Amino acid sequence: MMHLSPQHLIVNHNNHTNMSNSPLQQAFYLIIDKDHFEERFKRPFHDNDKVYATDRHIMIFCDKENIDFEFENSYTVNASAIVPEPNTSEIIDLDQHDWKSLMTADEVEYIGKEVECGNCGATGQCDGVEFYKEKKYDYTYECPVCAGTGMEETPKEKLTGRKTFEFYDSIKFKNSYFNLRLFYKIKQVRDLLGGDIELVSYTTYDKAVLFKIGYCHIMIMPVMSIDNCVLKINQTPTQP
Repeated sequence: MMHLSPQHLIVNHNNHTNMSNSPLQQAFYLIIDKDHFEERFKRPFHDNDKVYATDRHIMIFCDKENIDFEFENSYTVNASAIVPEPNTSEIIDLDQHDWKSLMTADEVEYIGKEVECGNCGATGQCDGVEFYKEKKYDYTYECPVCAGTGMEETPKEKLTGRKTFEFYDSIKFKNSYFNLRLFYKIKQVRDLLGGDIELVSYTTYDKAVLFKIGYCHIMIMPVMSIDNCVLKINQTPTQP
């Protein structure tokens, strides 16, 4: 079963979708795991009658019948088991905040791919043998090809010229704190799909929160360690 744990988030904020794709496809690939830690989360996946995309900290899903793009993923994940039950209905206005003023970090994108070192088998260490006075001595040494990293090639950083949120910036929503970069994706999805952002499930500060935008749902996990809270949303939401 997939597990989304409340923790500081490892997020690649710099993948920009192809604008020729449908708004729904752009929304799903905005959420997807761009760091590729697990093969099954590299692309959307099925679970019964729904399609999901996640980076294991934020997740978007909708009914299969609404999907207007193609994807291939042989993995199945019991994602529905971790989705909280609806228990409220509140329209949340995220447009009242000046998000751009909070974007103070230089945005970086990564060019190229990771290539494992073939000389050391991606271990970073090589084996050596020395003979001295008819005795054999085995030893290991740092791979001279990859300098002990295990990688022959790694993606190179490149400034995009845009601004983004600081990595550890957080936002307080009700009594919960969230990584600001991830929470902002809720607004980005709404900008793509249109409509309102509806809060449909909220329980306690340390539990997943569920939003609804049109026929899509977005679930996001809170963070437990708060370094720099730059925005608090303590509004009184309006009822739909």
